[in-house]
Amino acid sequence: MKELEAVLKDPLLFIPKLTIKDKKGKLVKIKPNGEQIQIIESLTAADGHLVVLKGRQIGSSTIVAAWLFWKWYTSPSPITIAILSHKLASSKHLLEMWFRFYDNLPQPLKRPLTVRNTTSMKLSDTGAECFAISAEGHGGLRSFSANYIHLSEYAFAPNAEELKATALASVNEGFLIQESTANVYGDPHHKDIMRAMKGEGGLKFLFFPWNEHVQYRKLVPKHIEPTEEEALLMEDYSLDMEQIYWRRLMVDQLGIHKFRREYPLSIEEAYGSSSNAYFNPECFQYLESIKIDYADGSLNIIEPAKKEEAYAIGVDVSAGVGKDYSAIFVMAKSTYNVVATWQSNLTSISGVGDILEHIATMYSGAKILIESNNIGSALLMDMRARGYNNLWRHPDTGGDWQTNSKTKFVIFEELKESLMQGVITKLDVDTVSQLRSFFINDRGNIDYPSNLDNHGDCVIALALALQCIKGVSLPDRSFLPDWVRSQRLARLTKKYSMTSARRY
Repeated sequence: MKELEAVLKDPLLFIPKLTIKDKKGKLVKIKPNGEQIQIIESLTAADGHLVVLKGRQIGSSTIVAAWLFWKWYTSPSPITIAILSHKLASSKHLLEMWFRFYDNLPQPLKRPLTVRNTTSMKLSDTGAECFAISAEGHGGLRSFSANYIHLSEYAFAPNAEELKATALASVNEGFLIQESTANVYGDPHHKDIMRAMKGEGGLKFLFFPWNEHVQYRKLVPKHIEPTEEEALLMEDYSLDMEQIYWRRLMVDQLGIHKFRREYPLSIEEAYGSSSNAYFNPECFQYLESIKIDYADGSLNIIEPAKKEEAYAIGVDVSAGVGKDYSAIFVMAKSTYNVVATWQSNLTSISGVGDILEHIATMYSGAKILIESNNIGSALLMDMRARGYNNLWRHPDTGGDWQTNSKTKFVIFEELKESLMQGVITKLDVDTVSQLRSFFINDRGNIDYPSNLDNHGDCVIALALALQCIKGVSLPDRSFLPDWVRSQRLARLTKKYSMTSARRY
């Protein structure tokens, strides 16, 4: 009995008694690897919500399920555990793992159940229960509260932010375990990872790069030498040649982009290696990220207006009802720097007109490009009614800007080229995050993830500003100080005096 009590109290002793199905379909006992032991220890010691970025084949979902089963099985009180995923099939799959744990316990330890069906199980003596729920269900977690919630593959939920809010409200003073593979840069899971790394929100973060996994190495044949890229990786991440050779074989199988996503060495690699990302890594090599305050409706002045400068403004406008954002980007002609930004999803069209007129006047009567599609047409009419005439016109037709699949591709290609060539060298963090999120979909079109809390509005406004700046000229006058102008004039007068000039 003392030995049994010790096993029940310690998850590191209890979990190896549980049974899982291996890749060949054979029932085997759990043998936690190094990463899984770290997860168990973190779950046991944690006093806040846990965020896990998982790579391939470390078994994080399995070990989280095993730890929660231990909690459920050994709790003396009627706790509630919810398994929540974006698809009910995924939640049911994890619950089936629980059934396997229970069914393969030694017979004396099989405590009776009062409920066991495809979505729930409940112990009869303590009343502890577990539910499998999906984000697509009606009501979701709103009908009850949970002590523990296992939020699986969170990054792939269609309405991840709402799902997380509902989960947090349901777990209340309990514990949320959020684990997922990487999906899209800037998505809700990535944001939580960034918050956890900054020590915000009481979040604890776990990430396991592939080089920490002891099995990821291969004996190296003779005469195999590292490439230049591999040599840099060996230096940066302290890799040995057996690890490098394993990596080389895996890259040959999966391709470099998929390998980096499935087996990342860093968080940046996990979120920056999509083969269908529209803005490739070369777009960010010259780019400096700056942090600005994007509070709704706040004007961010990065550089004040200068009288010797000319400016262009790109505008992506929304209805202002809390969904899409209206975004305004001001660009300087001589430097191509973004000098001011504004963003809001709660400002009406006439309100956007007010702030746009104010910004444009502040920046020397800047030329403005507003797309004429849908809501943009209303803003264009509003600006013309105000008497603001410095609006972009097509150089050939004189018409307003129309965004369609063809023109969107053109402005995005020009934006990409400007980034790759180092023409644009400074952008705020939010805009950089949005740039990284655009991808080429299966139809070959430029697309944006539907589960983010924005629609790439800052990037659209930036691309329109870049398009608009082509039709802007710098003032045709000198703003040199008087003493510089007078000295230059004296030199020119002396050089090209009438006495020395040739006559024809």
